[in-house]
Parts: sequence; C-alpha cells; structure tokens
Amino acid sequence: MANLLTCETHFAIALLSKNYLLNWYIYATFKTTTFNLKDLSMSFQAYIDNIKTKTGKSPEDFKKLAEKKGFLKKGELLPTVKAGQIVAWLKEDFELGHGHAMAIYATFKGKTE
Repeated sequence: MANLLTCETHFAIALLSKNYLLNWYIYATFKTTTFNLKDLSMSFQAYIDNIKTKTGKSPEDFKKLAEKKGFLKKGELLPTVKAGQIVAWLKEDFELGHGHAMAIYATFKGKTE
C-alpha cells in the first residue's frame, strides 16, 4: 500500500518526491488512476535508448569519442578522469541532461543494464 498512489493526470506524477506529506496530499487529492511508484523510475536501458534517439549515438560511439578526447584509453576510463568532466562534455557537445550524461558515464565504468 505504501508504494501505491492515485492521481488524476500525469501532472501529479511530476509532483512525486520522497516527501511523505506531498505523497499523501497527492494520494488524498487525486483518485482516478492507480500506479506503482516503482514503475516511475526510468530503466537504464530506457536512458540509453533515449540518448540514441536524441544523438544517433550508441554507448560504443561515445566510448570512441571519449577515447579521442583523452578520457579513455583502450576502452578503459582513466583514473584521473572524474564524472563531472564527462558530464560537462556530454552536456556541452550533445546537449544531454545530467541523468543521461551519467548513464553514458556509467557505461564507461562497465554498467550494461
């Protein structure tokens, strides 16, 4: 029951947070559609798919570009490179948001799902 809320529109979903009182307000106010809070988070694969749609590039393409920029060597992230550097590059050159840039950074660290 703690993970279930009801809402009238997707606008209410945008208001969700870990704030108990806000969640309770939304639950008490909107009562037409039930959804599970666990379903609200975007999967890692959804991030990767959205990045490919926006940029036309796969994680492998970004690895090749990162190697040219000096962030990777032989496909491995250099120990001196920080997440913030990668995020700043991806935001500036590809207009990715923070979460999407972090997903690409995660692929550099070996995450695949």
